[in-house]
Amino acid sequence: MEMAYRERWQAEIAELQRILSGFHLREERKWGRPCYTMDGKNVVIIQGFKEYCGLGFFQGALLKDPKRLLVQLGQVQAARVMKFTSAKEIAAKAATIKAYVRGAVAAEKAGMKVETKPPEFPVPEELKEKFRNDPRFKRAFEALTPGRQRGYLFHFAGAKQSATRTARIEKALPERRSLSLCERIVFRDRQIIRAACGDYGRVECKDTQSERNGSHAVAVQDDRCRRLEGLLP
Repeated sequence: MEMAYRERWQAEIAELQRILSGFHLREERKWGRPCYTMDGKNVVIIQGFKEYCGLGFFQGALLKDPKRLLVQLGQVQAARVMKFTSAKEIAAKAATIKAYVRGAVAAEKAGMKVETKPPEFPVPEELKEKFRNDPRFKRAFEALTPGRQRGYLFHFAGAKQSATRTARIEKALPERRSLSLCERIVFRDRQIIRAACGDYGRVECKDTQSERNGSHAVAVQDDRCRRLEGLLP
């Protein structure tokens, strides 16, 4: 895996590597990026984005941020990122960067970790309406594990338009009315895998790479679908 936008940020990456070389951290290559570890634990990582080069702190939420330099990306709970747009900017902030890295190293030595909680996703109104009109669908949804339910809610609520949300919900319904449960959506490598469970026996589950490892789902008769084995890493 190659680091995104590596060529664009070569000078900035080199400047960050120069600063980080002064710490007793081990530079490794993870996810195609320079990652700095201590006793096998990730501390900071250099990342390339379209608009900026970033220095990511894996436990950044623990750090004091008097300069207001740490940015939370999306809904991540522990990690924080420093953004830079030039090697000159990095050089000018070298002392500040070192201070933040020292804080990250100290937190790792102390064994400090951010206490994370599963993200909460609101139930779209379109899904509530579907539950009211289709109790069978509601039972199928409630039979899923909490993680599977969050996966569905994330997918449904990710659409900005009501019509799109409704369409996504409809696509999650069984293609054949003989199926006892709705299709289950799970995520792998940012792709959606659909697996349908029937009333009896086994129904072959195909993912986006076509029958990965011969994964199968075992369907049960009581309108509850047990966990699909082998679909998640």
